[in-house]
Order: sequence, then structure tokens, then C-alpha cells
Amino acid sequence: IPDLEDVTSWFTNWWGNTLSNIIAWGALTGTQIGSLVDSAFTLRDDFWAGWQDWRDKVTEFFTDPEDWLYKAADRIIERFW
Repeated sequence: IPDLEDVTSWFTNWWGNTLSNIIAWGALTGTQIGSLVDSAFTLRDDFWAGWQDWRDKVTEFFTDPEDWLYKAADRIIERFW
């Protein structure tokens, strides 16, 4: 069990201690971060492609909700008639 002074001194320099531990683990190297970000976006290409359609629909709704509801009702009526 650490001494209370050791614990308080660690917390007074929490950011420095945490950052040094992260650097020691090798998580903050520039190439690793860049490749992680690139792989995350590459894995989610299908998600981003589908998201753009939803984003456009949401933007269209909030731009003119009355027109959006009119068009939606019109599509529903045309579908069943």
C-alpha cells in the first residue's frame, strides 16, 4: 500500500504521469495513430456512404418540414393507388 504522500503527489501531477504512461505503452506514436484512424474510416466506408443519404433527408426535413411531409404523404398515396 503506497504512502498517502505518494498518492497525493501522483494526483498533483496526474496529467504528466498519465501521459508518460501512455507514451511508455507506445500508444502515441504518430504512425500508429495515423494508421488507426485510416483503418477506422476504411472499415466504415459502407456506413459513411449510407449515412450521407440519411443526413440529406434529415437536412431536407428541417429545411422545410411542411414540404417534406407533403412529399412523404404523396409517395404513400401513390404507392397504394
